[in-house]
Amino acid sequence: MSRRLTGSLIVFLSILIFPYWIYIPVLCVAVIVFPFFWEGILLAMFIDFIYGSGIESFSALPFSVSFYILILLILLVPLRTRIRSYV
Repeated sequence: MSRRLTGSLIVFLSILIFPYWIYIPVLCVAVIVFPFFWEGILLAMFIDFIYGSGIESFSALPFSVSFYILILLILLVPLRTRIRSYV
């Protein structure tokens, strides 16, 4: 649980401090690494609220980053059930 909280805090701080070409990959890596990282949608909505459509490449939708993170989460849920972890 502490890793998940630390990961969420790192993503949150990267959203506040770094440019978009750093915090969007950090958010995507967090979604992939942590199972069921539904906080990623809230963090993506935070990005949309702060920066709005300031990212020209994602400005087609009003909540575009949130939408893409939701799609990533939906695609990863069935993949996680098929992948075995041998750790």
